[in-house]
Amino acid sequence: MSAPLRDRLRAGEATLGTFLNLGSPLAAEACALAGFDWLLVDLEHGAGGEDALVGQLLAAAAHDVPVIVRVETAERIRAGRVLDSGAAGVMFPRLDTRAEVIEALAHLRFPPEGDRGVATYNRACGFGLRDLTHALGVPGQIDAREYRAALDRVAAAARSAGVTAGVLASDR
Repeated sequence: MSAPLRDRLRAGEATLGTFLNLGSPLAAEACALAGFDWLLVDLEHGAGGEDALVGQLLAAAAHDVPVIVRVETAERIRAGRVLDSGAAGVMFPRLDTRAEVIEALAHLRFPPEGDRGVATYNRACGFGLRDLTHALGVPGQIDAREYRAALDRVAAAARSAGVTAGVLASDR
């Protein structure tokens, strides 16, 4: 969830939002301009699917309104895809047991706290942060001690095995 919205909710502040079920970026933009604090795109019951989601996310983001997405099912891939697209949060349908809730919550967090897949070449990550920093708990911090030490260990292991090591690099 976006930090400003999360902070407001944790503070007990009342917020105002609405459901979007037309699959329309124009409807999302009109609602964002209407002054809502958040929007919820309904992929479970709405007319639009994931193919229409990014347009709605962009329309709301143009006006700094976070979008929560109600996914079709509680499968890991559903949560990951909408979060990777830039959704501020996920609403899961039909969680009937404590075990289902625990499993669904794991889909929202990266390892080691959860089981969300790490792919940093998507919209939510600005199309290019590095995966290892996420796994080490220092997302995007390529100068972090933990990250540098891990790179040194990988390079040393590759050298001793006679293998060439490489990294996917950004412009830094």
